[in-house]
Amino acid sequence: MPRADFESYNEHARLYGGKVLANPRNGAAGSLRQSDSNVTAARPLAFLAYGVVSREEGVAMGSQTETLVKLRKWGFPVSDLSKKVRGVDGLLAYHQQIGEQRDGLPFDIDGVVYKLDDIAGQRKLGFVTREPRWALAHKFPAQEQSTVIQAIDIQIGRTGAATPVARLAPVQVAGVTVTNATLHNADQVAQLDVRVGDTVSVRRAGDVIPQVVSVNLEMRPPHAASWVMPTLCPICGSAIVREEGKAVWRCSGELRCPAQRKETIRHFASRGAMDIEGLGDKYIDALVDAGFVRSLADLYDLDKDRLLWVQLILHSKSVPNFLDNLRRHSDAEQQRATFDLLAETPLDEWGGGDWKARVLPSRTRAFHWNLKKIPTVWAENLLRAIRSSKSATLERFLYSLGIEHVGESTAKVLAHWFGSIARIRDCPWPIFMAVPGIGREVALALDYFFSQPANRDEIDSLLFHGVDLGEARPPNSRLREELRFSSILINLQIPGVGPDRAARIEDAYSSPVELIDISNEALSRLDLPQAASESVLRWVSEGVHAQLLQRVAATREELLIALSGVLSASVGPLEGRTIVLTGELSSMTREEASANLERLGAKVTKSVSRETTTVIAGKKAGTKLAKAKALGIVIWGEDDLLSLLEEHKHNS
Repeated sequence: MPRADFESYNEHARLYGGKVLANPRNGAAGSLRQSDSNVTAARPLAFLAYGVVSREEGVAMGSQTETLVKLRKWGFPVSDLSKKVRGVDGLLAYHQQIGEQRDGLPFDIDGVVYKLDDIAGQRKLGFVTREPRWALAHKFPAQEQSTVIQAIDIQIGRTGAATPVARLAPVQVAGVTVTNATLHNADQVAQLDVRVGDTVSVRRAGDVIPQVVSVNLEMRPPHAASWVMPTLCPICGSAIVREEGKAVWRCSGELRCPAQRKETIRHFASRGAMDIEGLGDKYIDALVDAGFVRSLADLYDLDKDRLLWVQLILHSKSVPNFLDNLRRHSDAEQQRATFDLLAETPLDEWGGGDWKARVLPSRTRAFHWNLKKIPTVWAENLLRAIRSSKSATLERFLYSLGIEHVGESTAKVLAHWFGSIARIRDCPWPIFMAVPGIGREVALALDYFFSQPANRDEIDSLLFHGVDLGEARPPNSRLREELRFSSILINLQIPGVGPDRAARIEDAYSSPVELIDISNEALSRLDLPQAASESVLRWVSEGVHAQLLQRVAATREELLIALSGVLSASVGPLEGRTIVLTGELSSMTREEASANLERLGAKVTKSVSRETTTVIAGKKAGTKLAKAKALGIVIWGEDDLLSLLEEHKHNS
């Protein structure tokens, strides 16, 4: 987004009460992410071509320079700043030249990119996981400015992470007015010794995220007090606690905290989770602000009346426009309630979009909508998408809950190994560690999440509202071996108990609960060194560990009972293979193909790397296919996939 067009757009937005964009870079990115293409079309975006991707040999290029020449010949806009140079000296001279021109350019940049000119050489060098070996970004040094810290507040994120944020006296940094800067965490605040009233240097990391770099101690005002992390969440009043061994502090309010609620709902509705199409950010914000959605389960209580109320407000361009729209749909009582709310503040003080957040909760009764005056397609489609999301899989549901450290892959592993939400929600962390690939950090996060009453209530409410996870499956038969007493002992990480000593304890005892009353004499009979015996006794004597042993023993017994009728599974035919799907499949969705491949033992990932063994390419396969060819990875078509599934259909 060119700077001049950005300024012009914002000037118009301020004049007519529209949304003001933060900066050209964010404005361009946000414009492309709009669900409504009309919004994108109204933004002053510009385009510069720099590459060609084609399967047609007739348009193959010999060099990057030739590519730019042909693009310009075909009529595409191409940057006049591109230049062909030789050697390190040529690169550095170009970097300096562009750096000197940077402030006078019509658009924002944060560096230059060096590319190998020879296209054949590019193919030969290939890619690493996320980037080509034949290109290198050389950033400019971040621009720094001085300003004063006026306050340090706490910002609560989706997972409850409490991040200190510096409120700054406004300052221009790299062409953008900065008023806030992240301080990352309490340890960073202590390391910098940042205090309210300090004069600090601020820069935008990557020309995007404002951050405090240093403190000018000579300008520190007298009596400036050291900052300490608040004990209570500023949003919901719940305790802010620090994770053991971590720099992160978190609000313990979970879904009770409005700050976490919006982000949790965004994640819940996202494509990889419950996939509620049409429920974008602005509608989530509005539904929460209106009081219609206070929990995830409230999404399943929404009706057309509430959605149309939200739509009416969001689509109104100003207060007068809203009042005019309101008269078309509401009776006198509803109008009076809303007008009284608006009358509390003079119309000339309703700036930007603030008035919408204040009006949203003012709805006191259902409307008699004039359906000729308001479009209803969005509301009907969203309600249909919400109903459709009730038919979920266990792995999608687990991922949708937004559990710390639990991505799509971990959610699939949990669903595959435990088979039901009932088993997963009652597992203590040492049992989670019995699953290959799940370490202590993830296991503790799972245990903590499912131990919170609010989270358990939310899961119950979602199931009560009709979210269907399908029939519970038995646990994976391979879990039986991982539940050996010695393995559990190792997972417990009792000081002084390694594999050899765990095996000795297993020979003498059959259940973790037996350790609660173990004596020094009993341990000495196992030929454990005195120091190790004392370490075990100290660990067991702590009440929290005795409770943990009881939970572990009970869960282990339940799982072993569930596994008693499960035959040991043979190794899947695709065990050890890492497969990537790309392009469109005509016979099934990618999700269905992934599920079939995983049931045969494969690991399905989203990105191509040297660990990838096979890429299955459907129609319109793009960069992943090209990267697989460059790396010499085996490539299958959809017919190969179908033949494989047919051959092993008894396995899936």
